[in-house]
Amino acid sequence: VEVSAVTPDSKFAVTGTFDLAPNEYRQYSSMLKSLGLDTAYNTRVTVRVIDGDGKVSAYASVVDQKTQDPNYVKAQ
Repeated sequence: VEVSAVTPDSKFAVTGTFDLAPNEYRQYSSMLKSLGLDTAYNTRVTVRVIDGDGKVSAYASVVDQKTQDPNYVKAQ
């Protein structure tokens, strides 16, 4: 799976690849940090299959630092 992230002030995407087995679910505590974007915000992320016949789906979850309220961010 290829994950690309573009921050609002950039014209270029930061890209990383991750191996997933069939029907594998994986959660990252910070996908943006794993791509080297430690302080990024309002970032557009795309996910796509680059090898094999599978499909991939993605979502994000965010926890408000002040209230500790969780938020689910569905893929568009």
